[in-house]
Order: sequence, then C-alpha cells, then structure tokens
Amino acid sequence: MSIIIDEELCTGCASCMESCIYGAIELDNNMAKVLPNCTLCGACIEACPEEAISLKRNGDRAQKIDISHFKGVWVVAEHYKKKIQNISLQLLGKGRKLADILSVNLTLVILGTDFDDKLEEFSLYGMDEIIYIKSPILKDYYSDLYTKVITELVLENKPEIILIGATPTGRDFAPRVAKRLSAGLTADCTGLEINLETRNLLQTRPTYGGTIMATIRTPSSRPQMATVRAGIFKIPEK
Repeated sequence: MSIIIDEELCTGCASCMESCIYGAIELDNNMAKVLPNCTLCGACIEACPEEAISLKRNGDRAQKIDISHFKGVWVVAEHYKKKIQNISLQLLGKGRKLADILSVNLTLVILGTDFDDKLEEFSLYGMDEIIYIKSPILKDYYSDLYTKVITELVLENKPEIILIGATPTGRDFAPRVAKRLSAGLTADCTGLEINLETRNLLQTRPTYGGTIMATIRTPSSRPQMATVRAGIFKIPEK
C-alpha cells in the first residue's frame, strides 16, 4: 500500500503535515510530499480538506480477499526480561471485550523464550488461547525477525483484529507487518469499538495536534491492525 497525493487537488495548506505525528509529510514547493517513514496510518487522509490524499492498495489485494475467513482478536505481547509489559495486559482487557462482542477467541501471541513457566499465569488474564513461538533467537527484539514471524502467523491463522502497543517496538514492526499483508493499520489509537453489523473495528485517534478525534475503519481488508497508547485501558483482574 502507499499514500497518493493528487497534485491537482493539493493546495499546500499543510493540514496533512500537522496531522502526522511521525513527521512523515513535508511541503515541497507548496506541495505535500510523503516521506519514507510513513506508517500508512491514514491520519493525513482524514485531515485533508481537499480530499487530495488517498490510499492505494498494491495489486488491489485487499479488495479480492474474503474477509469472512478472518476470525479472532490477537494481542501481540511485548516483553522485557521475562515480563510481559503492562501495555500488552491492558490490550488483553480491551481485546476481551472486543472478542466477546464478535463472539470469537482472544489470543495472546508471544515471541520469545523462557516463558514456559509463565503461561499458566498469563492465562488468568482472560485470553482463550496463547500462541507461543519459542526460540532463542527471539529472546530479544529484532525488527526483521519479528516482522517475518508475525506475518507468517497471520497468513496461517487469519485473525480479524490485531492489537499492538504503541511503543517504540510496536511502532517499528506493526507498519512492516501491515505492509507485507496489505492490511490497514491505525497508529496511536485511544479508542476501539466494534460495528457489529459490519464487524469493522472503529479505531479512534487524535489528529490536528489532539484538537480533533478521527475514527478510522478498514472495511475491505483484514486483519484490522491498531497500535494503542499505553494507559488508555485497564489491566483486567486475574
């Protein structure tokens, strides 16, 4: 996928640049230009008053897939020194609610090692299943390796929603996975709800420096991916 700017419609108003928290848009000769660090979050599309920005799907893959084949809510765990970080536990709490609305399983995905004695404890946080990919090479975070493993897991299991912490780690691998899957990704969400009729994830995030809240959905692609800010949701009780 890629962000496309219609040069005939762009007025150089800089609304898109102000909406991008990643600094991935600049003005060049009074024309918006997308930079390589774009995460495809779509905030600029919502912000553009001239509707000059669109999201192009490479090969139109997202329009050809049968989204009914995708089921389940995943939380990708972030860990440090054998401890699952609080943001991942917070996402389990919200993920449980989303999964219940959709009547699907909630899955915790762990990439790492030495978690065998922790799995029973993790299960107390309300997930239905745990996917534990155990390998010494996954003990520490490596961007390319995480991207490859998670992409392969998604292709095999087809979850409809993937929640990831909006941390430096999550912000690094989430857009890489989304690009490989031609999936929609909304960054730095502060709200998540479900439209049960369409099964679309309604992803709310601040734009315009936090003065406007935009709700983003990806109706024609799966999985629906979101990175979520820490402290938004509560850690569920065991």
